[in-house]
Amino acid sequence: GYLCTCGKRGCLETVASATGVVRVARDMAEEFAGDSKLKQTLDDGDEISSKIVFDLAKTGDKLALMIVDRVSYFLGLALANVGNLLNPKFIVIGGGVSAAGDFLLKRVEKYFKENTFPNVRETTSLRLATLGNTAGVIGAASLALK
Repeated sequence: GYLCTCGKRGCLETVASATGVVRVARDMAEEFAGDSKLKQTLDDGDEISSKIVFDLAKTGDKLALMIVDRVSYFLGLALANVGNLLNPKFIVIGGGVSAAGDFLLKRVEKYFKENTFPNVRETTSLRLATLGNTAGVIGAASLALK
């Protein structure tokens, strides 16, 4: 797997974060042989972001859709493992990648449901974080107030 900022390899963060999406896009673009605006952008040496990847995927760009599918697979599988282990009522997806909204959530749910036990599939729901990047600050402030 990819080298993570923690020093280990293959962490979920390396593929299922905003920076991970860009990393996956660069690697997949090298092997992709087809018509794709994303591939052309990368071949031209222009910078991309996860937002660009998701925006292009929403327009039907083949490479971008393949990247979103790969990221969704890894995130869905990881969340399925959490669900199977803990059986929580909700699993909240946050961070930069959650800005993709329902477009990402629906794809992650597909892989989540494929990899969870039947009872977990029925009792655990995936949700998007609503506080965005301020969630950590709000949580810390609420603890300080208590």
